[in-house]
Amino acid sequence: MKLKLFTTLKQIVAYAPMILLTLLLFGCSDDDEGGPKASSIEIVSMTPASPATLKYYETASINDHVRIVYKYSVIEPNGVRIWVEPASATATNYTFFYSPSKIYKGTGTNSVIVSVKSEDESVVVDKLMLIIYDPQSLVRSVDSVAVNYTFSK
Repeated sequence: MKLKLFTTLKQIVAYAPMILLTLLLFGCSDDDEGGPKASSIEIVSMTPASPATLKYYETASINDHVRIVYKYSVIEPNGVRIWVEPASATATNYTFFYSPSKIYKGTGTNSVIVSVKSEDESVVVDKLMLIIYDPQSLVRSVDSVAVNYTFSK
């Protein structure tokens, strides 16, 4: 099979948007080391495991929160803040609670809690949002993990 390259300016111009879109979607890097290209979070454990039913938040009693342990890898030289926030696709009237974040650098492990409180009979948390901010509060990364936690009175 013979590989055909772009031979005219018209062909280059015609394919330029497709090439740019491919680079944007799949990225390009001069990192030959294969190292991380962005800061990252990986959940190691959730206690209790999903699915679970818990009580509404009451100042971190035993049955009113989820404890999340995660590993992080930070490449930003000034560090990042890492937030793990509960989210619900169905509930609109709730207050969520989550652990504050210091500025993290390098790699490590951290443990946080998340919980919910509401006047409604129950709230289903269907995902945990994993958000990385730089120290100036600019979002660097957003990811989510599907879960099924029901908080109730």
